[in-house]
Amino acid sequence: MNNLLIVLELFEQWSDNNVNYCHWKSNQHLAEALSGETDLDILVDRNDARKCEEILHRLNFRRVVSPFWCRYPNIYDWIGFDPESGKLCHIHLHYKIIIGKKNIKNIHLPIESWLLTDKRLHNNVYLPEHEKELIIFIIRVTLKTSIFQLLNSSVKRISPLPQNIQQECNWLLSSYNEAKLISALSKSDIKVPLSFFIDFIEHIRNNDLTIAKVLRAKIFIRSFLGSFRLKSDFYVFLRWIYVHLYLKVIVYFDQSTKKTFPDHGQYFAIVGSDGSGKTTLSSDIKKWLSWKVALKHIYFGLPKRSVLLRFINLFKLPFIYLSGGSPLFNKPIVFLDNIWWLYIAYRRVRLHKLCLKYRNLGYIVIAERFPLKEFWSMSQPMDGPRIKEQGLFLKWEQNLYNKIQLPDKIFVLQLSIEEIRKRKDNLDFYIHQRKVKAINSIKPKKKYLLINAEQPYEDVLHFLKSNIWKSL
Repeated sequence: MNNLLIVLELFEQWSDNNVNYCHWKSNQHLAEALSGETDLDILVDRNDARKCEEILHRLNFRRVVSPFWCRYPNIYDWIGFDPESGKLCHIHLHYKIIIGKKNIKNIHLPIESWLLTDKRLHNNVYLPEHEKELIIFIIRVTLKTSIFQLLNSSVKRISPLPQNIQQECNWLLSSYNEAKLISALSKSDIKVPLSFFIDFIEHIRNNDLTIAKVLRAKIFIRSFLGSFRLKSDFYVFLRWIYVHLYLKVIVYFDQSTKKTFPDHGQYFAIVGSDGSGKTTLSSDIKKWLSWKVALKHIYFGLPKRSVLLRFINLFKLPFIYLSGGSPLFNKPIVFLDNIWWLYIAYRRVRLHKLCLKYRNLGYIVIAERFPLKEFWSMSQPMDGPRIKEQGLFLKWEQNLYNKIQLPDKIFVLQLSIEEIRKRKDNLDFYIHQRKVKAINSIKPKKKYLLINAEQPYEDVLHFLKSNIWKSL
């Protein structure tokens, strides 16, 4: 795996500016974290917080906010963009060590100074002493393992520790030194008996860690860490119920459980003629950002399926059959068509309001087939007003489209008709030519960024990622 240059630069600048930090957990997967595959868990001395965050801003990292159920004091999230690879990296920035169950961390271990003392340098990253990481790992695993997990393990007759936890434990034990562990524990403020850790390690080594032993260890460790609790057990119980019920509700309503931007997000539109690559680009941008960030992809084009359109076409059939060129029967057809285009205008206004709502909630919004005014002068506008006859319907449609404001940034994919026909030739040539001409007639403006879409796809995608990140 290749290390991300942005991550290496961050650690280098922290070291050059004497920021006291260490990557304090899951160092078995440090290589994956440095390459952007997993998160980086960094503990930083609170006294160096200002220098630390100034460097993050300087390297164009963006602060993001976790949903409230997994948001804890003195733990912050930062997302960085690596210009070389186009990948994102995610940093959990800890000023305090807060541990516990998933989504309900309730214990603050006052061991920050202890962890940041006698660090070791590995791959240009400061790590805590191996035995210190092992001590914290055993405490974390004991607290995180729930009663439900133990019951499930009992029913299935499997190990009480998941396979990934077992693997990390074996990795930590591979370089474990008992004398160093005794020395490290004696210097900490944890005050958990040494025998607890020695017994746990022996059970792991002998492969006889039973469900009963894990349960006893859980009860034992809680009795020693009770004074480090942030909230009462009753509060934690109520929070557990609330969080799990709330998660079911937001999943039902298709709300994101990803991170959002603190003030507001951004509303982007990607526009281009058929064959320019806007759909593929929108999909790849969604995959890229939604790894960690809350994102909505809104399609402004005609709905693929519509009950209303089926009814309109059904009602139009007898008039089409009877018309025979007669203006008398053409009027009902035009009326029904106007109903349809009025519905499309209303739908686009509603989608635009939805985009603004999600942006204000801190989401990134990617709009596809946004109705730009530059296309409305066409005989059949791309994603724009289609009612031509003067009258009430025309005014209604115009009023609706006038409510749609420009997004924060519009990326315009421009390329020649010759190139675009190589990619997509199943559209009428003259219709296609008019669309390409309309797209290529757009000039650079404040909110518009023109992109040469004739470049190789990967270059276009990378250019788009870079400019999206600059706009955040």
